[in-house]
Amino acid sequence: MRDVVLYQLLSLDGVAEEPGDWFSDPGRDVREPDRTALTPPARPAILGGGARGPAPGRARTEGVSPMRDVVLYQLLSLDGVAEEPGDWFSDPGREVFDNLGRVIAGQDTVLLGRGTYDYWADYWPTSDVEPFSTFVNRTEKVVFGSAAPDQRWERSTFVSSPAAGYVARLKREEGGDIGVHGSIRLARSLWREGLVDVLELVVAPAVAGRGRRLFEEGFPAERLELTALSRSAAGTLFLTYRRV
Repeated sequence: MRDVVLYQLLSLDGVAEEPGDWFSDPGRDVREPDRTALTPPARPAILGGGARGPAPGRARTEGVSPMRDVVLYQLLSLDGVAEEPGDWFSDPGREVFDNLGRVIAGQDTVLLGRGTYDYWADYWPTSDVEPFSTFVNRTEKVVFGSAAPDQRWERSTFVSSPAAGYVARLKREEGGDIGVHGSIRLARSLWREGLVDVLELVVAPAVAGRGRRLFEEGFPAERLELTALSRSAAGTLFLTYRRV
């Protein structure tokens, strides 16, 4: 039978409506795509509502210490859903773990929301899922919430003050990258405050259908620079974006 082919311009948050408001790639690749190539373009990508090799660093000025990057790592469905990836993400390939290892290699601080902490503190201390288990158990964790939880997790600091001010100070300190993992509400707030520098997306070849999106309704349109991309054998995309 003949295939029905759906062609659609889509933003990172799954928006298809009014692409003229957020899509502006003038390149010939849009009209004549090379389906065998996965070379990142030099042009900025568009976010209408929100990767490989180490994340590219900021330009360094002689004699001036660069600020630390806040790196947001997120599993995402094709319709922009970030919640409960276990319901729709099922790539068993080694590429997923290799990509995660690359992302966390430069991080020495992790930011967590209270809900993510409560869930992870029950699981990761006894997990043998690598490379994340060793990393998250040994890395300094900053947990934002109104009160410290009863359950303790080694190398965790609890912060009740606003996240934006605390993270802005962290960025000015010496150290490696600051990772944001699995905390949608915290990720949104830091993004709105302009504190996220690098976006590491793992996009599954799946439609979730429901669930919280990373970039919710009301986020302003924003230009992002695609700096690296690759894919797994199963079709998962690994995309690195930097804010411009």
